[in-house]
Amino acid sequence: MEFGAIVGLIAAVILFLYGIEHLSRELQRIASDRLRGALQKVARNRWSGAVAGALATAAIQSSTATTVIVVGLVNAGIISFTQSLGVIAGANVGTTITAQLIAFKLTTFAPVLIVVGFLVGMFGSRFKFLGKTIFYFGFLFLAINFLSEAVVPFKENPSIMELMQQMENPLLAIIAGALLTILFQSSSATTGIVVVLGAEGLLPLAPSIAIIMGANIGTTSTALLSAWRMELFAKRSAVAHAIFNICGVIAFIPILVPFTSFVAGLGGGPGQMVANAHTIFNVTAAIAFLLLLGPIAKLVERIVPGREKEILFKTEYLEVLPETEDGIILAVEKELIRQMNVVKESFYLSYGMVRKGDTSKMAKVGKLEALNDYLEARISEVLLDVSMKNLTKEQSEVIVILARISNEMERMGDLSESFAKLAARLDERNEKLHPDAIEELDKIKKGFDVIMDKVIAEGGGMNKRTFRSITQKRAHTDKLVQETYRSHIKRLADYKLSNITSTIFIDAVYSIEQANSALLRLGRLLIKLKKKNIEPEGKK
Repeated sequence: MEFGAIVGLIAAVILFLYGIEHLSRELQRIASDRLRGALQKVARNRWSGAVAGALATAAIQSSTATTVIVVGLVNAGIISFTQSLGVIAGANVGTTITAQLIAFKLTTFAPVLIVVGFLVGMFGSRFKFLGKTIFYFGFLFLAINFLSEAVVPFKENPSIMELMQQMENPLLAIIAGALLTILFQSSSATTGIVVVLGAEGLLPLAPSIAIIMGANIGTTSTALLSAWRMELFAKRSAVAHAIFNICGVIAFIPILVPFTSFVAGLGGGPGQMVANAHTIFNVTAAIAFLLLLGPIAKLVERIVPGREKEILFKTEYLEVLPETEDGIILAVEKELIRQMNVVKESFYLSYGMVRKGDTSKMAKVGKLEALNDYLEARISEVLLDVSMKNLTKEQSEVIVILARISNEMERMGDLSESFAKLAARLDERNEKLHPDAIEELDKIKKGFDVIMDKVIAEGGGMNKRTFRSITQKRAHTDKLVQETYRSHIKRLADYKLSNITSTIFIDAVYSIEQANSALLRLGRLLIKLKKKNIEPEGKK
């Protein structure tokens, strides 16, 4: 075989991979932000999520990119693990568009697209951003033309044909497809090459289908790797993607021969048959996956066990607002109680990290703080909207109090995050607090726990008697704090503690003091709210 033919084939493959990578990158650059927002809105159920996943993948020309984005959205709490499953199923359907574009010989438009893309990029005014996308579409099609021509010399080579015969073994072909996709980091690239090889008669239909099935397995590697350091539910989404693709292949292996005959019976050229097989396989697997979503979700939960509660960036009581002003105010009060519980959980996690001197929950604390900020922003938005209505004096005063409560909770969340950073400082220096210091912190923390629990339990029903007990508990905690400072000075002399450990301990005590002060302010605001409390309609 001529050396030039081999170099030509390698160059054609490189151009094809370059084209598909840059096309996907440009499409993601244009659509990424909109894509995230659209997925969050549309992925309400499995079927709408699947449609969204298919359209997203068709738009950015990469099921891998769509899946990685979805896993990231789950990790960020923007969509739930269950919602992600529908999108993942749809992504596999959307990826079939690449094979169909190649099979329909749209590659003949390559020169036109390259010229148009260049001109739009240079002189397109407000449409200039589309120039590179159109250009890379043309570049990709041109690369496919080069690839088609580059494989022609290999059709008559006995060694190559013998190698292709080896692909008649379905298992070997599936492994080859998976490895190629891991190497290329794109199932679309593998599928595109297989369509070209099939169209040129180098690769029979049966091994072509098997390689495409393998590509579906290989494409799961990127999402699995990206989720490795993410939280529990993101890991579950990535594993669900792998299970979906692997099980789809396993289900089709026993019927590979009749499936190949069925696809051949549909007619079309060799390349079109491969593209049709790819589409039918992915659509069938996606429908089966969507119908079995419940059992698959439970299977994934067993494979990736964990008892963590999923944190989602959405309100519980403000998604659909009541029609009346009083109803909206009551919904905000309920959401505020939820916000308080978010802050409480964040504080408990932060305190646990400082106590143990580890940072294992740092990501979760950061996520809870981000959720706290989100809830504060959403509550403020709702209160601002309702304040523009024709309100009574009492309703207006209640809205001001609710806004102040939410703002106070947001500041408490900041305190919690700062508290967690103390654990990071300990971890950086591989130090821990002295056991006596931990014991003293525990005593102070117990006072905080009592005050926090009473504030949350009373909520908008806070009365003067409860507030007095909170004030008394705060005074008792203040005495403990003063005793703690004295004990700490003695401990410094006795044990010669490091400056960093001493500073972190004092900062931890101060943070709890500040949190108690914030809770006291919350208590006063809740008493004011009680005086002006708005009862549900029918109870006035």
